Amino acid sequence: MTMGQDCLFLYGTLRKLLNKPMLHFIEKHSTFVGIGTVQGRLYNILTYPGMLPSDDPADQVFGEVYELHHPGKIFAQLDPYERCGPDDPQPHEYRRSQTEATLTDDSTVRVWVYWYNHNILEENRIDSGDYLKFLAERA
Repeated sequence: MTMGQDCLFLYGTLRKLLNKPMLHFIEKHSTFVGIGTVQGRLYNILTYPGMLPSDDPADQVFGEVYELHHPGKIFAQLDPYERCGPDDPQPHEYRRSQTEATLTDDSTVRVWVYWYNHNILEENRIDSGDYLKFLAERA
């Protein structure tokens, strides 16, 4: 698969919680590539899920991969948005960095993902398979 160097991974229920203007903005300035997974763990942080890196290969978070037409424009909007969620009075400490996503056809692509920086209790872990239910409802 030939792709530009800037792809975005929108994971889990985070994709579901983005407001419509933000989703429209992303869709306007990107091309949907497919569904993929990134190695990590998804946690429930109030109503705004956060993803933490994981060394366990069994930990996979589902999400959507978008190839960005105008990365600077997208990140100028998303970076501050991710650091303070739509319903959160306190800024979250997210950081954006690149990792590898595996698409459903087993190809891999480098993606930008927003990671949550805080330590979260294990009991707040979310089954990332919940995102597959969301996709089924969306179809």
